[in-house]
This record gives sequence, C-alpha cells and structure tokens, in this order.
Amino acid sequence: MKRAFPYYDVVLAKFTQRVFQQSIQQRLEMVLENADTISSLAFLRSLHASRAYINSLVEDLKSHGLTEHPDTCSAATTLVLEQQVDELFIPYLVGSSYIDRECRSLEELYSSLLFKFTIYHSRRKKTPTGFMASLAQQGTQLLATAKDAYIDRLDSSELTPTQKAMMLRVAGLKGNENKNEIEVSEEDGVLSIPNAKRMLKWLAEGVRRALELSGGSDTPKDVSVLLSMLLTSMGQVYVETALDAANDKGLAQETSKVEPDLAYFPSLRQAITITNLMNRFINTVLIRLAETNTTVRRDMESKTKEAVKRMEDKTSAIVQKTIDVVASWVTKLLAGQKKLDFRPKDADLDVGRGGTSYLEQLQTPTCAAICTFLTKTNHVAAQALDGQNFEIFNSELAICIRDLLFDHFKKFQVNATGGLMVTKDMSKYTSTLKEWRLKKDVESSLDILSDIGSIFIIGSEAL
Repeated sequence: MKRAFPYYDVVLAKFTQRVFQQSIQQRLEMVLENADTISSLAFLRSLHASRAYINSLVEDLKSHGLTEHPDTCSAATTLVLEQQVDELFIPYLVGSSYIDRECRSLEELYSSLLFKFTIYHSRRKKTPTGFMASLAQQGTQLLATAKDAYIDRLDSSELTPTQKAMMLRVAGLKGNENKNEIEVSEEDGVLSIPNAKRMLKWLAEGVRRALELSGGSDTPKDVSVLLSMLLTSMGQVYVETALDAANDKGLAQETSKVEPDLAYFPSLRQAITITNLMNRFINTVLIRLAETNTTVRRDMESKTKEAVKRMEDKTSAIVQKTIDVVASWVTKLLAGQKKLDFRPKDADLDVGRGGTSYLEQLQTPTCAAICTFLTKTNHVAAQALDGQNFEIFNSELAICIRDLLFDHFKKFQVNATGGLMVTKDMSKYTSTLKEWRLKKDVESSLDILSDIGSIFIIGSEAL
C-alpha cells in the first residue's frame, strides 16, 4: 500500500472505516438481533462477547502493524482503529441505555425464577391484624406487582417464542398452563439458598459486563441502580415475604388449642443465610465500586443498612413470637396440673394412674408432656438457628420456662409425699433444660429449680 498510494495512511484510514462501518457493523447487528430474539440476557452476553472479540481483533491489527509491518501501527492508525470500535458500540452504550437493558434482563430473570414463589404467597391467607401487619403491607404490594409484571410480560406481543420459552423454563412452567391457575406446593413458597445464589450470580455477571462495557464515571450510578433492584427483588419480594409468612403462622399458633406447630420456624435459617449472602455481596462488590462517588456510596450504604435492619427486625420478631408460642402452650399444660398431684391421699399411694404406684412414677403427666414438648421445640430451633443466635434463643426460653415454673408451684399445697413428686418434676425440668445449649449464667440459674424441690422434702425441724 505504501508503494501504491502516496498518501497511504489516508487510504488505510478510509479502508478501515469502510470495513468497520459496513462488514463488521452489519455482522454485529445481525448477531445482536438474533440474540435479542432469544432473551435479554442473550443479547447482553452477545454484546459483551462481540466487544471482546472486536477488541482482540484490533489488538491483533495493532501488533501486525498493517502498513508499518513488522513494526506496530502508527499512532494515527491506532487512533482510527480505537475510534471505529467506539463508534460501533456507542448506540448500545450511550446514556442509560445499557444499564436499562441490564435491569430489564435481571427483572425478567428474577421474576421468572420467583414466579411460583410469588404465586404461592399471593394466594396465602394473610393474617388481617397483628404486630407485623403494617410492615408486611408493602411487601404484599410488591409481591402482587412482581406477579402481575411477569404475567404481563409473558402475554406481551413483543415477546418472541424463544424469549417466552426461556422465561417459562426459568420459572419451571409449561407453556400450556393458565397463568392464573398454576398449581404450586408448599415447597414453592419456601426460601431456597441455591436460588438466591443464582440471583447473585446473574447480578455479578451483569456487574462484570457493566465494568467492561461502560465503566468510567457512570459506574457508581450504575451499581446503585443494580443495588436498588437487588434489595427489592431479593430483599423485599423474596426474603421479607417469607418472613411475613412465618410471622403470620406464628401468630396463628399463639392461640392454638392443640400443640402448636412450629414448622414455620426452620425457615429462619434460610432467611438469615440469604440476608447475610446479600449483605456480603453488596459490601464486597457493589459499594466498593461506588467509592469514587461519595454521595452515591453513602446513599447505597444507607439503603443497605435500612433493608438489612428491616429483615433482622422481622427475624427477631419471629424468634420472640416463637418464644411466646412455646410459653403460651407450656402455660396451658401447667394449667392442667391436678391439685392432688402434689397432695396425694392415702388411697392414691398404693395404686396410681395406669396401675402404677404413686411413688413409682418418674414424674407427673403434666411434667412429662411439657418436657416432651420442650425437647421437640429445641430440635426445631436447632434447624432454625445456630451459633450464638441458637444459644440466646435457648437461654431466653429457659428463663421464661423457669419463671413459669416458679409461679406455677406457688399455687399448690404440698404434703410430705407430694414433696417427693415435686422433686422428681423439678429434676426432670432441670435436666431437660440443661440439655440445651445455654449461656453459663442461665444454666447455673436453673439449679434453683432443684433447690425448690428439695425444700418440700426437708422437714421443718431441719430449718
């Protein structure tokens, strides 16, 4: 080219422009149009891959040198190549167009993944009043919005068959189902840690693309937009909805006339884990990317702190509600204690309940029922909480039970023989509670139960 054209550098620049603006641009548009018919995510992945491939091509051309071979390209040619790459992708990256596409893609993925979850909870019978009613109202509205948005999107004429198939596949649906009559199970309404990780993986992929495709001074604002979406979808629509459901079930059990069902309680472990995963991702990835803009970073920190606190408050409310439910049932069982359990008549000493001698009984039926219930409660709590949270829950519940027993035994008259049964009951209560993981001071405070039992069998002359 140097030998053929006196102004070879101008000719090379024109030739490069033609190649990029015609051949490469046409090919790029064709690839992206096809990808867009598949899904928004496919479009973004294709855009990202295309940018990477074309950048690689440009680097190869620079290394080759073109007219300067075997030397590298001249500064003028390098500038032309880089300018052509920028012009190719400007239509897709200008303004907020790119981050809007990322948000739309994530909305489609999240709403598809959580569709059965939102369907299940939208059909769930809500508790009309209660401590958490006002806090749950906003979550209920978001739930309905998420469900309706997904259905509207599926019914949209803009959606290609391939896009619709992708959304249905992520949601775990078949194409022939009536969207308003979809069958869901209890499992669909339970939090899933793998699903939460999947949501974070999609978001992390989007953040990586945003950094490589747009980057620059807009990064803090972009990650702030992504943060808001994460806090809404994973925080409010997913975690808080599950917590509201658990709280409603706890409220229902508080007035139960049969032994309360604490099956709602283990769901707290997933809620706590997902909240921690989300919070760690936000602080490790999103907020760090906003450090160059102090105002945006502080706003993101404030939003995150507020959202996490709201979830923690709801979790704490459920824990306290469970303690209240257990205490309420124990109180009800204690109310069934017979007056003669600790003041037996002489006729009761020979043959007691079930043909067993009174003195041969290990404990009263009331004590046996309570200890069995408390053991079951502890097993359920172990599925819901761990570490220090588990210890605190056990300790608070143990103190509550201890105080209930104090008040309970004040109501009974005890004779010498009945004092032996009091001792047996107190020993059983103490051993049952001490099997739990407790704080040291709480564990030692339970010894007073055994001491109270001993009072009833020590004669007055020993005092």
